[in-house]
Amino acid sequence: MKSFMSVLCMASAALAAVPATLIEWQGCPDCTKYGDGLVSEGLDKKLGPLMNLTVLYIDGHHPGVKADPKFSPFAACAQHVLKTDVNYTWYSVLACANPGKTIEECESSTGFEPSRSDLVSKCIANSSLSDGLVSAMHKKASSMANDYPWAIVAGKTMPEPDTHRDDIKPFIAAVCEDAPKSVSAATPACQ
Repeated sequence: MKSFMSVLCMASAALAAVPATLIEWQGCPDCTKYGDGLVSEGLDKKLGPLMNLTVLYIDGHHPGVKADPKFSPFAACAQHVLKTDVNYTWYSVLACANPGKTIEECESSTGFEPSRSDLVSKCIANSSLSDGLVSAMHKKASSMANDYPWAIVAGKTMPEPDTHRDDIKPFIAAVCEDAPKSVSAATPACQ
């Protein structure tokens, strides 16, 4: 059982979560590198609870990369049904699948919890819901960027990743700078 103070700290961190948006294109090599960086340098180092992350994918996929037709439905549905997943475990699945792997392969290799997978699968199976979520995601993504990946933290556009070696550090630094200092000081990604 969690202590009252740990629950209170998590609740105050959630209220002060830094808005962060990432716009990607399935199979894009720059998106793969940026996404892998976000997982290894950010999410694996406890950055998730500091931010309110939205990840949008444009329609289609990068030429020459095998695309999983379940990719966009998974992206849209995971964000819809897993809103309390402050560690963004669903994004680890997407980052794994981005370079041409399947969602199923990556659910297994990333250790995505079966209970979460079931929730996402139920959303995907409801085609009227998932089609609407995917359509809205694609529309919003294409209205926000023309180059991928594209990242915005607390309303500030990050240095264009593909012209800055797809370096995730400015994204992480921006989240850490905008998060409450009491929380970011204890977050390994911010050290």
